[in-house]
Amino acid sequence: MKPVVWIPYEPKDLPGLSDGLDRHYWDGTDTCPTPPEEVRFLTGFPGAGGYEPLVTMVSRARRLQVLQVLSSGHDHLIPHLGLLPPRACCAPGAVCTPNTVAAG
Repeated sequence: MKPVVWIPYEPKDLPGLSDGLDRHYWDGTDTCPTPPEEVRFLTGFPGAGGYEPLVTMVSRARRLQVLQVLSSGHDHLIPHLGLLPPRACCAPGAVCTPNTVAAG
């Protein structure tokens, strides 16, 4: 089974993405393109509802390995990092190591 990836862009609009990923567009709302429990890599951003849908998805994404945030203002997510599964990381536009917030 390919790792499930949610990104805020239509996969067809991003040439060069690996065929080894099960890529899905996620618009930052409560509408899920796949069951959140399957997501391994999630790229989040403040959508129309702010970060609440992102925090909700993170709490449901029990297989999540990387949460990438596309906003430099991510400090408000720090209190919610405990929702990440063990060894997952939050990457504000950078590479991360497990259980950390990578420098942006």
